Order: sequence, then structure tokens, then C-alpha cells
Amino acid sequence: GTYNNIPLNENKKYCYYIQTLGTYGNINIGDPLLNRSQIICSFPRDSVPPCPPTQFTLNASLDNAYCESKLNDLCQFENISNTITWQNPVLDTCQKDIAYYKIYFTDERDISLKPIATVTIQQNLKEQEFIHTNIPSFKGCYYITSVDKSSNESKPTETVCVDNCPLIYFPNVFTPNNDGKNDVFTPYYYMEQAVSSDFNKMLCMRFVNSINFFVFNKAGVTLYNYDSYTHENGIFIKWDGKGNNGKELESGVYFFQASVEFDVLDKKNAQKKYRGWIQILR
Repeated sequence: GTYNNIPLNENKKYCYYIQTLGTYGNINIGDPLLNRSQIICSFPRDSVPPCPPTQFTLNASLDNAYCESKLNDLCQFENISNTITWQNPVLDTCQKDIAYYKIYFTDERDISLKPIATVTIQQNLKEQEFIHTNIPSFKGCYYITSVDKSSNESKPTETVCVDNCPLIYFPNVFTPNNDGKNDVFTPYYYMEQAVSSDFNKMLCMRFVNSINFFVFNKAGVTLYNYDSYTHENGIFIKWDGKGNNGKELESGVYFFQASVEFDVLDKKNAQKKYRGWIQILR
């Protein structure tokens, strides 16, 4: 760890080669002949990890307002991304030889986070940033570590999570008379016929995985049932007002129950049940 009794600098790179000297024993060939090996560079052995990053934040907001703000005019989310920012540790007690940061992520709670990216430190910036792109939804958990030139890794920052903003609304009236307007019962979503100045895109379905849907009469008898996994209409239902027997239900008021599974990080909020009434007008 020293050279000429001077300790090596842990933050300095040292390079080495080996030189051999030899001769052919021929007076017509000068000697010694010099031959150098390849050059190998390394930092002195360092076993002290750096400090973790500070002021780790995820997105501008962790509530539904951030998620909802990314809705476009078609009631869809496009170019979904999460933005992570942090600052370099500045404590005097910290090792200051950070080479890069490692970012860890999982989209499932209670599962070990796996590294997804490394960010080379920019010494002139106090704040670092990583934008996680090409992701199917906002949900996920992140933490960051610092890594020094000797590959020592710091303790992780706290884990910060963000979730999707699921939503579903059901109408109460539809008119299955084949006039091309409001002919089917479906949760609110973007439809060509729904484009108007009073159409509220904040009512559109968001992050719905599946729906089980039942229609009852006033006596509690099941007249129609629907499973999004087995029907081609998927989560849109598009019920045409016919019972399971294929016959049209009469105009009147019926009752429904829907079991909805949402795509969320918090599994306690993944399953929800909705009950209400539906009026058929023919």
C-alpha cells in the first residue's frame, strides 16, 4: 500500500507493466534487448463503501394527480415514465470516490428489487436524474445505491413506491334499440360517439385487468352473467340487453354487480365490487 514509504492514493489510478531484459549473445546485436508486457491499470484496494445518495424522490407527485395528468384526449396513457432524482452525498465522513449509481426496481410489492440501470456520476451536478421509460404502467418500487471505483456498493436509499390510478364508472341507462347510439351497456371509455364538449375523460376506465359482471331482476334471479376473460369484448362488456337465454329483456330497471380486478401495486386494493341499477329503455 505504499511506494517509497508514501501511501498510495485510493482515488488515483496506477498503471503497471513489466519489462524484461535479454540478449542473443551475438556481438552484432546490441544488448540488452528490452521487451515490455501489456499495461494493466487499477486503483488501490478499497473496502470502504461510499454513502448512499440523498434526497431521493420519485416523480413530481406520488398521488393520483400525477397519474391522471398523463391522460391524453383519448382516455389513454402514452409514453408512460417515472422520473427519479437524487443528490450526491456531501457529508465529510463519506467516501467521495463514487463512480456511478445503481438503480433497482420491481413492479411487484414484497419481491426483491433488481438492478435496471446504472448512471455515471456527473461531478459538476449536485442533482442526478434517471427517467424510467418504456414501462407498461406507473406502478413500481425503486431504490438507489452508490458504487465506487473499487465496486464497493453503499447501503440502499429508502424504497419509494408509486402506484397506478385505477378507476371505473358504470352508467345507469342504455337504449338497446339498434339506432347506433347508446345501444350497449359498457363502462365509461373513449368512444367516437362520446366525443363532445361535455365528455369528461377523467371518468374513463383506467388500469382494469378483468371484470365479472352479473345482472339480476328485483327478485334476485341472475338474468345475465359475463366474464371478461372468456368474452371477446374483454373489459368493455358491451352488453346488448339480452339474457343468458339470448332473449331481449323488457324495458325496466334491473340490478347489477361487478367484481373488478385492477392493475395496482397494492394488492389490498386490487379487488373491488360495485353494485347498482341499470335501466333499459327500448
